[in-house]
Amino acid sequence: MGWALKKSTLLKRVNAKRFDDVPAEFMKWTRGGGRQLAGLVRRRRAEVEMWRSLSGIEPDGSRVQPDQPVASKSIAKSKEANAAVVAGGASVVAAAREVVPVIQDANSALTGAVEALGRPAVFMAIIATLACIGIWYWRKRRLDEEAA
Repeated sequence: MGWALKKSTLLKRVNAKRFDDVPAEFMKWTRGGGRQLAGLVRRRRAEVEMWRSLSGIEPDGSRVQPDQPVASKSIAKSKEANAAVVAGGASVVAAAREVVPVIQDANSALTGAVEALGRPAVFMAIIATLACIGIWYWRKRRLDEEAA
């Protein structure tokens, strides 16, 4: 438990079983960095709503399961993921522009590919492509975690 919560009026009201005072105390916890944050205001309102719904708990202690969380957006609408796909595609095109002529001039495709991989531009394009794949994967994972 955080230090601020340990000394808070919110915890004192809960421990004193003054449950009607708790929603007002929740709304005091909406600041970050010295200013009120809209996201915290929304979150606290949702917590107050949830707190008020707890009065509907069955005598056996059971209650309705909360709604499943939903991701704020899909991977297709993620700016970071889309930028990674575009940058990765551009890297693949850049690498192909370097590799194809070398392969065409070589005796065999394998010899041409090995020769092309030794070029700095191709190496950098491969690194950029791998980085873009990593960014896309990281963003997808974050969105999936948000929905879980």
